[in-house]
Amino acid sequence: MNSNKRHLAVGLLISTVLIVGFLLVFSKMYFTHLEVKGLTSDCYDRGGLVSIERTTFTIESFSCSVK
Repeated sequence: MNSNKRHLAVGLLISTVLIVGFLLVFSKMYFTHLEVKGLTSDCYDRGGLVSIERTTFTIESFSCSVK
């Protein structure tokens, strides 16, 4: 019986770590998306042309060329 409780506890711990990890990764991707959306919207509102290089988690470079 003690072994079953230990397996359950380990299973719950692993599941919790995986869920928290997924939430952290997803939230980072979401907030990077919001940042890109905000930058591009501002650039387009000024009549600019956007040039952006990004990875899944970061914006490598961003430029807005306004005529």
